[in-house]
Amino acid sequence: MLRKTFWLAGALALTLAACDDDDDDLVTPPGTTSVTILLTDAPGDILDAVVTIDQAFVQGTGVSRVDLLDGPVTVNLTDLANTTSELLSGAEVTNGTYSDLRLVISGAFVEVENEDGSSTIFASSPDYSGLPEGATVGGELTLPADAASGSLVDFAEDLALDGGSVSLLADFNVSQSFTDGGTGAWTLQPVLRGAAAGDAATVTVTLALGADVTLPEGVTLAGFTAGMDFADALHLAAAGACVEFKTFDARRFARRAARIGLRPPVTQP
Repeated sequence: MLRKTFWLAGALALTLAACDDDDDDLVTPPGTTSVTILLTDAPGDILDAVVTIDQAFVQGTGVSRVDLLDGPVTVNLTDLANTTSELLSGAEVTNGTYSDLRLVISGAFVEVENEDGSSTIFASSPDYSGLPEGATVGGELTLPADAASGSLVDFAEDLALDGGSVSLLADFNVSQSFTDGGTGAWTLQPVLRGAAAGDAATVTVTLALGADVTLPEGVTLAGFTAGMDFADALHLAAAGACVEFKTFDARRFARRAARIGLRPPVTQP
């Protein structure tokens, strides 16, 4: 079975879209809906949170279970802040009413910051395939006891698929899903919430300089990127001519600057 791995930049979003009759690229058989799933996550304080999703399926009363994934997919959830990326596309689902959308997670790790600025990795297994090369596992990450039955994406209503176009959004809340067990181990209990696209919203932010605000020479607001603290971004932009930027702040600053690709590189003394 082919294993696909995504390391993605940027809440879990789902789009279930049925093709129109005049769609030249994809023809959906009568009585089915074509399903696409997009992943995303809201920003949080955890350094890294990686999960391997073995299965994604829908099921309900009077309708057969429909598996949506062709093979395991490994996703870095913290890289999904403020963006979405495709998990699967074009899965055909028989029309009907489905009470459950579930994700089966077979492995995971979380990296958290310690008080001294160092970090510790907690993994479901010391040889979990989603671990970075050369990573040292410092503790156990416990998966849900009912992991095999899948984690429920919680929607207020059942999913009614009738061949029309349906868009749904769901939130994989990393901060609530990964918790410190207090015994030297962490626990993964996925918190997945969904809503109809009409109940969600997209926020667009426009930055503008105040009347008495000036930026360093060569620095513009276009250089600031979502996902980083504004003050951190301003300080880093002001150091544009430097070879390296040193900070005593949390490692989170350096991690986010590296992911966004900002220069100069941010390091700790």
